[in-house]
Amino acid sequence: FYPDSYQDRRFFVCNSTSFKNVYTFELFSLEKAHLLQLTILYKQYSMIRNTLSIILLNCLFFSSFSSYAQVISRSFEMRYFTDSIIANGTIGFNGDSTFLTPEDRLYYLEKYADYAKIFFQNTELNDQPVEAPEVDQLLKKIQPMPSPKNRQRLVLDTWKWKTYQVGQSRREQQQLEEWAQTPNVTVENGKLKTVSNFTYAKDFSTPQDWRFVFQWETRIPKTSERSAFLLLDEQSSPVILLGVTAEGGCFYKSRVGVPIGIANFGSDTLLNFKVLVDVEAGRFSLYLNDELKADFVKTLSENPVHKFFISLPQNSKLDNIYGISYARPAIDAANNVFPLPEGKVFVDERFEVSEEIGDLSLASFQDEAWEELQLPVQSGDRFRNSDLILRKPLLIGSFDRANLHFEHIAKETEVWLNNEVIYIHRGGQQLDLDVSDFLLPNQPNQLMLRLRGGKGWQLNKVWLDLTSPVYVQEAFAYTESLTDTAVLNIQAKLRTEQIANTVNGRWQGRVNVKITPWTKTQGTPIYNETFPITLRAYKTEEFSESIMLLNHKAWSPDNPNLYKVELSLLNNKGQYEDAYVFTTGIRAVSQENGVFHLNGTPMPLFGANLTDYLPFEIDAYRTPTVDMDRWLVRAVASIKAMDGNVVRAPELKNINLERLASICDQMGLMLIKQFETTANDEPWSLDFEAARDQVISLRHHPSIVMWQAPDNLRFNNYLQDASKWMERFFQNMRFYSPNTLVSLTGANTEFGDSAIPNDEGNRLYESSLRRYRLLSNPSVWTSPKVIRNNADQAISKGKDWDDLRSFPVDYTMDTLRLNYLKSPTHLYLDLNSENLAGQENPLTVRGTPYRYSESYQSPYPNKTVGAEIPFENWKSSQGLQGFSNYESLRKKRWLGYDGILAGTLWNGGDPTTLLDARGFAKLGYHTSQMAFQPALAGSRTTDLAYQVGETVPIFLNYIGKAARLQVNLKVKDEDGKILESQVFPAVAVPPGSNTVKIGDWVSSLNSEGWFYVEYEVVRL
Repeated sequence: FYPDSYQDRRFFVCNSTSFKNVYTFELFSLEKAHLLQLTILYKQYSMIRNTLSIILLNCLFFSSFSSYAQVISRSFEMRYFTDSIIANGTIGFNGDSTFLTPEDRLYYLEKYADYAKIFFQNTELNDQPVEAPEVDQLLKKIQPMPSPKNRQRLVLDTWKWKTYQVGQSRREQQQLEEWAQTPNVTVENGKLKTVSNFTYAKDFSTPQDWRFVFQWETRIPKTSERSAFLLLDEQSSPVILLGVTAEGGCFYKSRVGVPIGIANFGSDTLLNFKVLVDVEAGRFSLYLNDELKADFVKTLSENPVHKFFISLPQNSKLDNIYGISYARPAIDAANNVFPLPEGKVFVDERFEVSEEIGDLSLASFQDEAWEELQLPVQSGDRFRNSDLILRKPLLIGSFDRANLHFEHIAKETEVWLNNEVIYIHRGGQQLDLDVSDFLLPNQPNQLMLRLRGGKGWQLNKVWLDLTSPVYVQEAFAYTESLTDTAVLNIQAKLRTEQIANTVNGRWQGRVNVKITPWTKTQGTPIYNETFPITLRAYKTEEFSESIMLLNHKAWSPDNPNLYKVELSLLNNKGQYEDAYVFTTGIRAVSQENGVFHLNGTPMPLFGANLTDYLPFEIDAYRTPTVDMDRWLVRAVASIKAMDGNVVRAPELKNINLERLASICDQMGLMLIKQFETTANDEPWSLDFEAARDQVISLRHHPSIVMWQAPDNLRFNNYLQDASKWMERFFQNMRFYSPNTLVSLTGANTEFGDSAIPNDEGNRLYESSLRRYRLLSNPSVWTSPKVIRNNADQAISKGKDWDDLRSFPVDYTMDTLRLNYLKSPTHLYLDLNSENLAGQENPLTVRGTPYRYSESYQSPYPNKTVGAEIPFENWKSSQGLQGFSNYESLRKKRWLGYDGILAGTLWNGGDPTTLLDARGFAKLGYHTSQMAFQPALAGSRTTDLAYQVGETVPIFLNYIGKAARLQVNLKVKDEDGKILESQVFPAVAVPPGSNTVKIGDWVSSLNSEGWFYVEYEVVRL
């Protein structure tokens, strides 16, 4: 492509930027030094990502190479234009300052959603930011953690397994006895066999009135009879009807009464049926032999399901009837919390009796009949109330020391070795267990784990390290300083547990430190040096060395460069005694001029929160194995696709934090690790020792940039209670992880006397008395490593527009937020921004038991809109989420927030999430993406209506390196036609976080109604 006025075909791409799927490239003419700005709409067709629809939007020509422009931000606002006096003042969406009726507000939300769908190139609101093929490709790039070359390590990934519940065998025996009394059937080899034509109806223990999963297996011989499987309501009328013809054809019956064929397997084929039923929506999905055959089709009725009916011909077989129910979420009125649903097994017919576990302490215990599985495992809903017993035989040669390592282990797990319990795990995710005194050399050993049911369990990687008596206990590295030269501090704990080969109890040798770029090709070491070392027998010695690295590459989200650090212990003969290996990155974090800096560069902290519940995935019926990495990779990639660079993770019981941190390291996402208390938000219930151990186990990950105190801490007062707790927490974090920031208060910390310290730490604000008092001891509050933060929700949970307009000032904090925001030294972070419901697109989450319809939908949207948003009007619900979210985030940007975490990415079914239970984007995700662009322009007002001639102030917020920026404004109608435009003068923005008034805009639009104001920021 070339313009007619310049017959020059030689162009090259010099820069590019994107918003969602819109990519803008700048092409320079080599001879004429002129610029073409070409925008490409990158649209997906099915699963093919290389199909491009190219649209030439504009062609800009400049007189010199130096004046090229790059679009780095696009955003829009929906506003009412009128010449009426009703638009005088600030007009809100609701509250005292609005002229909008409930009908007007519903209309607004519908139109907002319609325009946003086009703007974000998600026309049906059914796009996933990261799709399955992309996840597959990303997973292939994730490397396993390296193993030490000069240490004997046994990876224990395959185990014999069995689940067990008290009384399970007795219950199964009773079930079999009931079947034995049923005419026309027998039980043979763990399957129900019909001896003649057989019909049977089984009443469910609990009527299914919300969502459930039901499955069964059958094998039907060659016959002239049809088979039928029905789910019936209370009056025995069919809700779902499936069948198999005499020829082996499988079908279901549609609501209009027509059978729909889905497969033809022929006779005597094992058929595995699974239905995911949404009673509320009156729809179901059908899987046959794990293939989707009916996708969220209508049920025959919308009545609750009470029973299962079967009709089978002679010599048929039936097995593994299994159902798991999900109840409608209930409101916890005391805490206004909507608990996440947990599945409850309501049918489990396997037509066999499980063997009793027997005495696990017997050396003659038999497990030959047990099946094998691969770690990791997770209980999910299927096995939550069952114990999981894992057994692993070990044949070990001679050794001096043996250490058993668990990457992620559930609480109350029993560790057995050679038929006795040697340890019960009480806390923390990771565990290093010295088993030297229990492991038998040169003979068989039996390792066993018993994971206790009740609250669920998870187990990830397990390995056994066998070392000499001279060994490395632990090691890590952190960046002391970073300029053109990096100073990396290597620390290790070394120990010898022998008298032999020592002189006067002292062992002398060397420590070799080798640092290599950690890539799949494993490049040349950038550092390889040896240091003499002397160890006192039975005394742990500290090794610390600061080394200079010249040819290094720093770690950042854009360039997640990692290094493998190998520490080797050699004796004076040059023989290897032990080795220790870990990965890390060279990076420096700080807060300078009140802004977060990574490697000396200012940047915002934008992202989301990750909760314990991952998106729903049907539990495996036969084994409790789980592919956790797939969901973690999707989460990290989804946040990065949102222009985010950080995720906050609390104490996740079901997610392996070590694995999450490793994935963040490799994919380039910063991580804020939050701790939790154990007793009702009482700060002193925090297990400081367990928190310290977790810091030690995770501190080598460069992605972790901040340790955060628990949320909702409740102190008696600041001086005698909070300051002492903060001092202890800070010293734990700071001592063991020197190059990381610390949050001392978490979100919504409460002080008994309502006294909150200001940024300078020299005054306390007593909100109950609305006054300040002097503070003489600021303690750790003013440390350069301590940040300011809270969960600032300006418009969530039914607040009206007046709250947004007055935000951030309220009486509980007076002007403290502004005090923190204007801090010349400390950054201010919004830990958990607006919690705004957005009803999922029912077609993207069809059949998913974790999909909610009511929680957080009522009463808050009713109060905000003034009318109920019906279940079927889910687009308006998403419109409310996206619109309110952006209005709040835009105001926080002009106020100068240094970081914003936009609520929860996902947690199964809560509609306040940005993605639904299957990872599809809601409008809240898209508007967060819009707000998280490095530069953001918009109106510096919460006014939703403009009168002709009204002056509207326009702001630009930018966080980053120095830049020269220009703002372009366009007013469009709902068809995208430009009705008015304005180009504001370019401004030079200094480095850091800056909000600049670009100018005033006075609209001359003479049409009345709702229109869309688009803003474009161009880098010059």
